[in-house]
Amino acid sequence: MVGDQRSVVISDDGTGFANIGPSMRWRCVKRTFRQTEYLPQQVFDFPATLFSLVKLPRFTAPGLLYDGATQLIEDVASMDIDAVITPAPKPRWSAQIKLTPVDPTWPPAGVVNEADRKFA
Repeated sequence: MVGDQRSVVISDDGTGFANIGPSMRWRCVKRTFRQTEYLPQQVFDFPATLFSLVKLPRFTAPGLLYDGATQLIEDVASMDIDAVITPAPKPRWSAQIKLTPVDPTWPPAGVVNEADRKFA
């Protein structure tokens, strides 16, 4: 696929070429694509024991204010999380674009590729 479509010089049969740099010419064939926009599947990670890694220091005295390694999962589940934190806004998922060729066959009839030229 060529990003800069204006750089392609097209002939009548649907083939053409693009000049890439001063000494390179890339052969091109015009194709039709169907564009599908979708959101990629997200894999959610449930941090079941993340609380056990959290340690908050006590700044007014020695020791820890919170040591997650000593907490039971039932104690953590019963905590009032809404009173402690405000939820951060979720990032918007970026949409992906899939290009599917509409042409029934590839390469089109009459187009000679490098493999055909080597065996001719």
